[in-house]
Amino acid sequence: MKAVVLLPLLTLTLTACGPSEQNAQKAYDDQLALAKAEGLPITVEDFVALIPSVPDEQNAALEYKKITELKLFRKDTDDLSDFLKSAAHPQTLDKGKTRQFLAQFTDGLKLMDEAAAKPGCNFQRDWSFGPAVLMPEFAELKTGIKLLTLRAALNANQGNHKAAVADLLEVTAVANHIAVEPLVLPRTVANAFQVAGATMCANLAFAYPNEPIYRQTLKEVISQWPPRDPQQERANAFLELKIAIDHAEDKGFIENKIGLPKSEMTAPLAVGSTGSKLQAKAKMVEGFRNSVKAYTLTGAKADQAFDRAEMQRIQGLIVFPQMAKLFESLTMGAAGTSDRYVGVTHKLGFTAIHRALEGRNDDGTFPATLDVSDLVVPYIELPIEYSSDGKSFTVSAAVPGSDPFGGSNEVSYTFPRTAH
Repeated sequence: MKAVVLLPLLTLTLTACGPSEQNAQKAYDDQLALAKAEGLPITVEDFVALIPSVPDEQNAALEYKKITELKLFRKDTDDLSDFLKSAAHPQTLDKGKTRQFLAQFTDGLKLMDEAAAKPGCNFQRDWSFGPAVLMPEFAELKTGIKLLTLRAALNANQGNHKAAVADLLEVTAVANHIAVEPLVLPRTVANAFQVAGATMCANLAFAYPNEPIYRQTLKEVISQWPPRDPQQERANAFLELKIAIDHAEDKGFIENKIGLPKSEMTAPLAVGSTGSKLQAKAKMVEGFRNSVKAYTLTGAKADQAFDRAEMQRIQGLIVFPQMAKLFESLTMGAAGTSDRYVGVTHKLGFTAIHRALEGRNDDGTFPATLDVSDLVVPYIELPIEYSSDGKSFTVSAAVPGSDPFGGSNEVSYTFPRTAH
């Protein structure tokens, strides 16, 4: 609401009363120099250097790309959710039907097995596309991860617990491959993959209490949780902003790389003087730098810092209206910063789940209370909570939502899992 009120005033300031071109150029150059000094990647080469190079024979990305190109996981997956619901109670899983279902994906799962065994992963993407870089493998691999967890449940059902554990550790390997790209999206996807594997591991530990291998594996899975460094992930996204603003008036880039059709290019690429445009770019760079620094703050101070950075971004969008849609992925406001703690909340939650499974009584019941006082989500000082009725237990944390209306995004796990 406040942004809407200020837009006319900001437009007047940036267009009618624009700065001199020389002063604005200096302001922009100064901001880029500060960004570089702070370690933000300002060239494609800077960003590529953040991802370890991998020889082909050790590069899991080759298998992941093949799976995606051949669409090996896109056939008859409608039934997958039903099988996963059944796997909530693995002892009652229909072995015949599950084997028959998984047989459809033999080729894809074979490639997943080969990829997971490789030590490195580098998709060698064309990062010159900036915010338009595509990551098509993630959707395909999401199905692959689900199939691996289902295969683990089937192996457990058949008494092949070592094979089930191998499947679960394979999920962790894939998740860590994806996390090698140090950006918010890949790291968020990697976290989701790890959650899927950890959930099935905990489920099998619950279902097979006399098989300590699952509790041991859950501890290993937690120790190998894909890395999350939200501040650094934000900083690494600077290249996206730099490429976007460098091409803000380049129709060819917008049409050919961003993929925006001419029919949708109804707004002017830019408004105002050259000085105003340079000043707007300087403001966006400064805002981005400020958003990175805001990750070191907590509470209201963090929210205010993020929102000030977002206002600087908005100032830039007024001058480059056609790029507004593109810049949506680079929001700097506090509403888009739940990545600071959601990933670590899941890891802490499974740490509590592991403790509950290890604390199970001889009669199969769970302790009424569990010491999880050391499990506190950073930034927001949110405790992990545990409750139990003896036969089941729940681990939860009501993390703040990522929507601008302050909604809740509760992380909650109850065991035994329900088949719905």
